Amino acid sequence: MRIVAGQWRGRRLKRPGALKGIRPTSDRLREALFNILGQRFVDGVFVDLYAGTGAVGLEAASRGSAHVVLIEKNHSAQALCRENIARCKAEHCVELQCGSAKNPGPLPLADVVFADPPYVQPSQISFNSLINVPIAVDGCWCLELAADATLPEPIVGVAVLLDRVYGGSRLIIYERAKS
Repeated sequence: MRIVAGQWRGRRLKRPGALKGIRPTSDRLREALFNILGQRFVDGVFVDLYAGTGAVGLEAASRGSAHVVLIEKNHSAQALCRENIARCKAEHCVELQCGSAKNPGPLPLADVVFADPPYVQPSQISFNSLINVPIAVDGCWCLELAADATLPEPIVGVAVLLDRVYGGSRLIIYERAKS
């Protein structure tokens, strides 16, 4: 597992090993995600609700996000995030908040919010946690699910910008619905 692009391109990150319940977002999906997002998060705020290894948030920081917030409740995963933040020397722009994605507490207004919850968690719960995080006017919410997961029920004011399958994962990007 490595940082795909940006200032830390090629930097190896510590993998979860035998840590139960942690399934890192693949390099391929991370590369696709950031290619799709383009400049949307550069110089802005990126929030990762189920940080796991911290790879997605560190990728955002490497590619120019000014402030990254990693949310993780698993103590072993928190230690993994801390180690990966240190490997990238990213303490100046990456913040780890120890807590639940379902109730993360106050967060800065985000340009991009990403969630890669455990695949066993119902997709509607994951979607609700995701869209409860406030985003900037041109911001978006990104949800990674199992490729065969039941899609969350749409809600008024939120539109699907993209829905693609990458191997065993599905990436859905949401934005505010255009009036």
